[in-house]
Amino acid sequence: LMIDETKTCRFLNLPYEVAYSNTKIAGEPNDSFKVFQFRNFHDMESQYGEITKLKTWRNDLYALQEKSLAKLLVNPISMIQDELGTSIYVGTGDVIENHQYISSVYGTRHMDSVISSERGLYFIDTSYGKLMQFNGNEVRILSDELGQRNAFNNIIKEYGSLDSKEKSNIIPRNYVSDNSMRFNGITSIFDYKNSELLITFHNSNLDENQERVVVNDIPETQSKTIVYNESINAFT
Repeated sequence: LMIDETKTCRFLNLPYEVAYSNTKIAGEPNDSFKVFQFRNFHDMESQYGEITKLKTWRNDLYALQEKSLAKLLVNPISMIQDELGTSIYVGTGDVIENHQYISSVYGTRHMDSVISSERGLYFIDTSYGKLMQFNGNEVRILSDELGQRNAFNNIIKEYGSLDSKEKSNIIPRNYVSDNSMRFNGITSIFDYKNSELLITFHNSNLDENQERVVVNDIPETQSKTIVYNESINAFT
């Protein structure tokens, strides 16, 4: 059914909060996915910037902010045994009980740059101009480790302006540099057949309406694609 989001979703600007809806029950007449209770939210640390992406990987939920990567503890339940050997389940019962910061330095402002494979979770940090990989144990700086530090830094900071913090005047929450539909931003995909991570960087000159500048019927857009092969751990 068509819904009017201007009436049903009036509070969408939650830069530092993760909100969660009621649980959907099969066969119910109303859609619980659109019902957000007053207390159904979890606060992240605002010092690390706005939340830019929520991503599931290996059955866990991760939150990326501008300067951090955190794991959300969703419905955590632990089992302990008492003196008689009886199993007891412990937990607060909250949907999101807490969060654990994996990195408090590296994050992302480009939500479409976040992609996962079976081996890792990848994202681009434009503040430092690096490609990051989280493999479940540690955060690696792939662009530095594999000799592509200058390439990423030039594409993001010198070749274009993908590290810009300017906000959109159309959608205040969005960054101008993170809008792939207007050919401005970073888009990542993973090719499972060839075990390749493909990252495309779009840089466009925009006018005051944030539309692409066109000169002689040619849009002023520059794009580059970098490919990382997960099987051989190298840029190809």
